[in-house]
Amino acid sequence: MLDRAEKKRPYVDTFIYELGLRESNLSKRAKIDELRLSSDEWDRVTLFTSLLVVRSCQQSLILSMSLTWNHLDGALAC
Repeated sequence: MLDRAEKKRPYVDTFIYELGLRESNLSKRAKIDELRLSSDEWDRVTLFTSLLVVRSCQQSLILSMSLTWNHLDGALAC
């Protein structure tokens, strides 16, 4: 979900901005405006999603190594 939000960043910012414009209550509008992410927060989203990609790749590698080891172990047992 974060990955998609990062890819659609301009649309996320616009959505929150327009949502705030539709609110007539000023205190609610202020709270909605606070939902917009700063540049630093978007940088953290980018960093976090890159960490998730690395973790996902590591898990895939471990799984493929495990499958390879099981095949090798089975072949050696013969």
